Amino acid sequence: MLRRLSRANTDVDLTEVLLSRDSDNRTQVLSPRIAKSSRFSYLLPLCIAVCTLGLVGVFVSLFLNRKLIWFRKEANDTFLQTSLILGPRNDSSSSIYADVESRLLPQFRFITISSDDWGRFSDAIPLFPNNEWKEKNSDISIASGTPWENGTVETKEDLQRLVQLMESLNRGVPAHEKIVLTPFFIVSGPDISEMKRRGCPGSNCSYVDAPIYSGRGGFSKYPFNRDGLEAQYKELFARGFWHPEYHGRAHFNVLEWFREIQSKDSIAYKCFDLGLVCGNSYSSLRSEHSMFSSNDKDPDIEVIEYMQWISVGLHAFTEFWGYKPVVVSSPHNTWSSSLLQSIFQLGFIGAELGDNQTDLLETYNTYNHLSLMNRFRYDAFYPEFRLDSRLEQLISHINKTRFTSLLWHAQNVLSSCFDTSHLNYLSNCFVETVKKLRQLDDCHVVFLTSSELHQIRRQGWSREVWNDCLVYRNFLKKPVATNVDDLSLLLRTNETWSNRVLSVHFYSYLNDSSSFLLAHPNIISHRKGRGLLFISVQDTLILPPGSYVQVKATSE
Repeated sequence: MLRRLSRANTDVDLTEVLLSRDSDNRTQVLSPRIAKSSRFSYLLPLCIAVCTLGLVGVFVSLFLNRKLIWFRKEANDTFLQTSLILGPRNDSSSSIYADVESRLLPQFRFITISSDDWGRFSDAIPLFPNNEWKEKNSDISIASGTPWENGTVETKEDLQRLVQLMESLNRGVPAHEKIVLTPFFIVSGPDISEMKRRGCPGSNCSYVDAPIYSGRGGFSKYPFNRDGLEAQYKELFARGFWHPEYHGRAHFNVLEWFREIQSKDSIAYKCFDLGLVCGNSYSSLRSEHSMFSSNDKDPDIEVIEYMQWISVGLHAFTEFWGYKPVVVSSPHNTWSSSLLQSIFQLGFIGAELGDNQTDLLETYNTYNHLSLMNRFRYDAFYPEFRLDSRLEQLISHINKTRFTSLLWHAQNVLSSCFDTSHLNYLSNCFVETVKKLRQLDDCHVVFLTSSELHQIRRQGWSREVWNDCLVYRNFLKKPVATNVDDLSLLLRTNETWSNRVLSVHFYSYLNDSSSFLLAHPNIISHRKGRGLLFISVQDTLILPPGSYVQVKATSE
């Protein structure tokens, strides 16, 4: 499974191994231990020189004869910028990914728990600190009668209860079978107190961010006063209970909000005066990722504006979490062709959508490698939610498709606006669902992060970045060859692995066997055609079909 390859040759048959590719679709360079120079490599410089001289001769000849018509500029010439929106393509991502699915091991089903709204302290509707606030300010409760009327912000107790929930679900469960959440984070929001100090609302009013990494995140300010959440967020990541991805910067339409708070008689202004965000109506500020869209605007300009806005959010995310997100969920599930183009240009590989948005958005998904997935809504706080019937529908859905994204909002575990009995009911729905999925006989359900799920959907295998390790999974019918990466290049807060002892935990889903390997990277094999059972950074790692491989640096 793992081999330190000698310089002379290798005992790994690479003809039956799929070579890995980076996220930007460029094939990785394999370890120099298996690279071989061509016997004719010395002829390459000579060939280049001859070709260059020939091209120069042709160029000079054509120029002297004034035949270079492609350099001429006529009076009616204009420079056209090709639209960034390329329009519909012939194949949908579903047909493209069908090829990958045909090469996957058939007995596995993949599921991710997609959880929106973590870190959020502003929205299109008021997020009340607690029930007392909600009752006292019922005149601005524009979400009354909807499932979101109890929207609030997480507390230390909520996060600690989530830790306990994940501990109980993963107690005695091996690493490859553990359940993990993918929380989609709002990384900032308006600093209302600072905006008031600068004269907002008014003609000179400007937006002031309160990013999560600054130590002055909006949830720590009045009226929420949620201090110390940052450490608990990172504890959940460090313990492998969740792996955050990107949701947004503010979770509402900032441009429309500026217009609505100008009138002191408006609901939006009343919220602003209380230190909250809301619109004049339930939907007037929906949503953050629609505020640059307009029917009469150049779509290329829209793309640029979204990229500029989201880039600031990506900076905040990376500053706090230490790695770059690769999957996005848009606030309120608002999407457009411009937004799809923007997230692709920014390096995202996948998008988590609403209940039934894929068919429409596939029309604008002009790139083969942007994975779009509808989510199966599983919010127990919805009044119409019934555990038995919804669980039955979920199992039916899993039996029909390989990949499932389960939409489970943060509000399912937020206590400030729920009584204890209802909160216990919400938690119990989640626990019973996980237990049932683990007991399915017809298929093997594998819980993944959202990043892993989209990687496997795109290419059949995945590499996930964790606080102290890299996790590789391969569910293709053939092995995959990839290079061992240096974690410090993927996670800024980690020290380099270049001179560290690496340990490897290997598990096979196919025969339920595991092994643990450990050795020092300075040991070099001099035995021709033989390999040593350890790896170091940039060595070739062979992932057998149905495998889970965890690589980490030891303390030696």
